[in-house]
Amino acid sequence: AYSEFFIQGVQVSEQFSPLIGGNFTMKNGFIANIDYKRGRQISLNVGNLQVIESKNQDIAIMFRYRKDKLNWFFRLFGRDFNLENTANFSFQMTARDTREIIRRIPGEKVGGTGDFLEDVNRGGLNLIFEPRIDYTVSKRVSAQVFYKYNLSNPYTEVVPKTSFSSVGFQIRFSLAN
Repeated sequence: AYSEFFIQGVQVSEQFSPLIGGNFTMKNGFIANIDYKRGRQISLNVGNLQVIESKNQDIAIMFRYRKDKLNWFFRLFGRDFNLENTANFSFQMTARDTREIIRRIPGEKVGGTGDFLEDVNRGGLNLIFEPRIDYTVSKRVSAQVFYKYNLSNPYTEVVPKTSFSSVGFQIRFSLAN
């Protein structure tokens, strides 16, 4: 059994989500949003004498445009189509910086400067691009086309730089009135 004065660790968390943000709406249906988020978690582990700091910063920018009565004519398989319902166009870009830093106590001196040794244990810079088009075919049917690109650039040499993309088409049917 441990004494009531024995502390294995201490953890402090702070999050500002969003720290700064803005929404802008124009009369012509154009909408722009911007958000800046920050978070940090600090853990003191008394057993192995380490302080682990996890930090994250996000900036997200989104543009949307809504067009009622689209009036778009096109020909497909020899047949003429006229799209005259509502369409929503959106583009979102997110830059996310995450890192985990381990500090050892008592710090090992680096180069005689008196600085403590810090290791970036994990984390990286992620960039996400996401354009999307939503079209209302009727009261009960809507269609969506989307693309998402995610680029991950890690801060450690152990994990390679990666990217992936996803693209898709979605049709939604509503059975409710």
